[in-house]
Amino acid sequence: MDIRQSCGSDKTAEETEEYCVAAAASLAFHILEQDRAVGFIGYGESRHVVQSDRGESQLIRILETLAVFDAGGTRNLEEVVKIEGARISSGSTVILITPASGHGYSAAVRDLIRRGAHPVVIAVDRTSFGAPEKPGEDMSRVRMDIPFLCYEW
Repeated sequence: MDIRQSCGSDKTAEETEEYCVAAAASLAFHILEQDRAVGFIGYGESRHVVQSDRGESQLIRILETLAVFDAGGTRNLEEVVKIEGARISSGSTVILITPASGHGYSAAVRDLIRRGAHPVVIAVDRTSFGAPEKPGEDMSRVRMDIPFLCYEW
């Protein structure tokens, strides 16, 4: 995640980061509740990886990781997908949670599709948290052939 770079202010970044973390925790709980395997890869101040697994202990591992996750890193989603692509099995569903606009993650999505993954984007609209809108960036205009959810405050 590139939250601090994308948001424009520390306060906006913190609020946006909290919503991204809450979304990740909720998704992990939901997926594990269905007895499906889930993992976590996050890049912020440091790299965080929780190998894919099932069960209550997996939820605890992911929640512990999210509790200390700081998204203030410098890597964008495209770089993360290039670095971590070998870990993603063909046929896997990959959920990208990001405050970036479509321009900020479209290359990552195309790369995942090329690798045989099924990407889903959860885009947190950082402008709804008070971040400045960048020219040409309108979340409602993002069009890609993938499941897309725009989360606004």
